[in-house]
Formats: sequence, C-alpha cells, structure tokens
Amino acid sequence: MKKGIPVRDHVLNMINYFGETEVHGAMIDDRTQVSMILESLSPDFLQFKGNYVMNKLNYKITQLLNELQTFESILKDKSKDSSTTIAEVYVVEENPSTSNKNKKRKNNGAFGSKPNKIRRARQALKRTTPRTKSLREYVFTAELKGIGRETI
Repeated sequence: MKKGIPVRDHVLNMINYFGETEVHGAMIDDRTQVSMILESLSPDFLQFKGNYVMNKLNYKITQLLNELQTFESILKDKSKDSSTTIAEVYVVEENPSTSNKNKKRKNNGAFGSKPNKIRRARQALKRTTPRTKSLREYVFTAELKGIGRETI
C-alpha cells in the first residue's frame, strides 16, 4: 500500500485485481483474499493486523473494508491530536519566563538526581507538623503490629 492513499482505494484496487484473476481462470477463496489484503497494508495498520490475528477474526471483504476505514479514521484523529499537542509544547518552550532566563537547566532524567531527592526529603521533614509526626508514628506502629495499609 502506498503512503497517502486511502485504505478504501487500496482495498477496492485489490478487489479489482481479484476479479481479474477470476476472469483469467484462477479462483482465490475469501479467506486468502482477506489475508492478501491484510499483508498488503502499510505498517500503520500493524495494530489492526495484530488484533485481527490475536482475536481470530474472520471477516468477509466488505466487513474488512468497513473495519479498515474505521481504523484509518481513528489513526487520522490521533495524528491530529498529537500534532496539536506538539504545537502547544513548542509554544510553551518558545516563551520562557523572564525570572528563569539566567538559570541553567540540568537534565537529570525523569526522577532527578540523588542529591535532589535527598534535599527534597530533608525539606519535607522540616515541614512536618506535630499532627503529621503523630500520624507517621501511628502508621509505623501499625506496620510493626502487622496491620495492613488498607485498614488504616
């Protein structure tokens, strides 16, 4: 399947080819026709093909055409959504705040570096109130006694 061609046109071309083979005397059964159509699809339809095989679906050609068109419309909707979110991200990154202009940013991975984690933990301990300290002691004693978290 060529890139940019709607799946409907591709399947109709394949049906036309199957008709030509019948005119020339070759008979291809429905299951083989469906599998040939599935194999000729672009890599964009890999998820659809996997779903078809895993669920052991058995479509006729017209049912397959309808399902492929539905899947194609879902793919187009997803691509439109992802392009708008990328545009929003670029807009946000183009206008950095003026207060952070002179600061350098470090890329510490998804969770930050170990010193940052330790610093945040120490700050959290400083912010604890007597109420949270008593709750922590309660949870600690409950864990020692073997009471599960779901009962607390």
